[in-house]
Amino acid sequence: MRGSTNLPFTAAAALNIGDVVYLSAADTAAKSNTPANYQKFLGVVVGGKATYGYVGTLSTDVGVSAAATGESVLVQRNGKAWVVADAAIVAGALLTQGATTAGRVDDSASATQGQIIGLALQAATNAADKILMLIGHR
Repeated sequence: MRGSTNLPFTAAAALNIGDVVYLSAADTAAKSNTPANYQKFLGVVVGGKATYGYVGTLSTDVGVSAAATGESVLVQRNGKAWVVADAAIVAGALLTQGATTAGRVDDSASATQGQIIGLALQAATNAADKILMLIGHR
């Protein structure tokens, strides 16, 4: 998105545009549904080797393959980004990693400081809905 910072990392596993990722112990971009991992939240995948450097900024880009394991992936660190909901989400809710599906977001009421990754700018009615989030590192 306009005005955002996108940085290259190595993908720890296959990653798609819209995945929320953290910095793994191996210094790679990884996704998980383990809350403690997101204390090292990196941002949202927006492109990579599979997109030939194209940065996905549209909701229709979400879910497109960005990188395979070991390939370069672009991670957006700030601003607004499209992500995938892991469950119903209320607009304005603080977001955490998804509890069910790695790489997705949820508005879990049990989020703790250091595991909040952003703010929902839109509501999601169902799991797998695409929503816009404001990336926030806390």
